Amino acid sequence: MTRSMLVLKNGIMLTITSVLVGIINMFFSAFIARKIGSEAMGIFSLIMSVFTFAMTLAISGVNLATTRLVAEEMAFGRTKSAHKALGLCIAYSLFFSILACILLILSAGLIGNNFLHQQLVIIPLKILAISLPFASLSSVFSGYFAAMQKGGRASTSVLFDSLARVFIVTHLVSVVFAGQGVEKMIIAIILGSTIAEMLGCLYRFACYKFGKKEKNNSVKNREDNSLFKRLLHIAIPVALASYLKSALSTTKQTLVPINLVRFGMVTSVALSQYGIIQGMVLPLLFFPMCFLFAFSQLLVPEVSALAAREYSKRIKQVISKIFKTTMIFSIFCSVIFIAYAQPLSEWIFKRPDIAPMVRIFALCMPITYFDVIVDSLLKGLDKQVAVVNINIIDSVVTIGMILTLIPNFGIAGYIAVFFISETFNAILSIGKLLKTIACPFDFLNWLVKPLAAAIIALLVSHNLVLFIIAYFATLILTKSLTKEDLKI
Repeated sequence: MTRSMLVLKNGIMLTITSVLVGIINMFFSAFIARKIGSEAMGIFSLIMSVFTFAMTLAISGVNLATTRLVAEEMAFGRTKSAHKALGLCIAYSLFFSILACILLILSAGLIGNNFLHQQLVIIPLKILAISLPFASLSSVFSGYFAAMQKGGRASTSVLFDSLARVFIVTHLVSVVFAGQGVEKMIIAIILGSTIAEMLGCLYRFACYKFGKKEKNNSVKNREDNSLFKRLLHIAIPVALASYLKSALSTTKQTLVPINLVRFGMVTSVALSQYGIIQGMVLPLLFFPMCFLFAFSQLLVPEVSALAAREYSKRIKQVISKIFKTTMIFSIFCSVIFIAYAQPLSEWIFKRPDIAPMVRIFALCMPITYFDVIVDSLLKGLDKQVAVVNINIIDSVVTIGMILTLIPNFGIAGYIAVFFISETFNAILSIGKLLKTIACPFDFLNWLVKPLAAAIIALLVSHNLVLFIIAYFATLILTKSLTKEDLKI
């Protein structure tokens, strides 16, 4: 199979898997929200924000290091060296993940009592700590599959994770811990997620162990010492940047309910409002991003290849098409959520009362979606350090706004923080991209025409299916969307 066919095959599998997992996770989040309520969702969101930082420490850049080391060795036919690199990455992973596990267990009480002011989070954090070594090892095997172009194994692994989590958590919540209170329900979710993480790691190991192995060429393999130095050279800088970024992100998330209480809300109400936004509204709005995620994953290597060959004109053409299709897609999604917020909220969450919040946050979707694609393009142009720096700057500014706006304006302040933060991050990212590759922004075709098409479609019909047909028909008839736009 040629490289282009292999890339296409992996791209199709990644897209299908991403969409399936996105659908599963969205409806699973809705199920959990209905089972435990908005206040418990707020507590669960706080737990996961802390766990995210622990996960960052456990992984410590090993996924990227595994992918690069294995891919570089296989490029020269050094299969033995590639497997040695994998072994070193496993050892590196175990060191950092066990360290993260111990630190999270020891600090769970301190975090719960003094930082989050919620004793309910202590036991769940200790349970989640057990999953860190398994999650880190899964990251190593995922990096190996990516390097070896094993798209099928990578895709089935992600799908297996989601299905295992859904089945186990659903059984624990609905049967084992049914009707036992908020604390037990949260523990059920955490315990189920931990077991699913363990099974996912075992599944990846089985895929590696029993998969087809490549033959080693007659070329000289690298020494372990050389591989270890390269591992540290790749992983440590990524890890350090990730620590800072994740720490700021965790701080940002945990400060929101704390400052809602400072505004004057009762703690339970503050957690409920936070849970509605983080556990219901944003997951619903970010669901369509599963399409963009698969798309952006394919952009990095393709744009990198063009940049390596210094095809600047071709890069501009590709970026222009990407910008256009992204704006058309994001405006389409934004208008759907604004127009159909009520039925969607009632159908998915059985909570029609969250529709106003869905409409408000949906206004920011084009900015958020566009920023995701811009970040992927920057990574493809070897500007990943700039992406990290922008996210760090954004987090610092956002924390400052959280501390000033939310205590004075409550939920309105949080909404303002979200919109300003997303816009600020997008402006910095777009500015960096335009400095790297000069590409003009076509307001007429990328913004005005899609907005006009959405308005026309709404006027034609309030039926969702007819709206979709009318939207894209209008774009095609006005030649705003052509077959050429969809070719990268």
